Amino acid sequence: MLGIGYAKTAVGDKYVYECMAKNDYRIGGEQNGHIIFPKYASTGNGILTSLKMMEVMFTKKMP
Repeated sequence: MLGIGYAKTAVGDKYVYECMAKNDYRIGGEQNGHIIFPKYASTGNGILTSLKMMEVMFTKKMP
């Protein structure tokens, strides 16, 4: 296992974000694909998620 924990919240970006803020989490999301980066936004954002994924790929020199 990777040792990655998770927290369960009510459905909705609002509840996920509240839990993240309370616990100082850096990334979160929902089963519907919303990924929240609280440093940049309080809701899921597809464009931001794409940019962050490209950042990781660039840093790791992935195609």
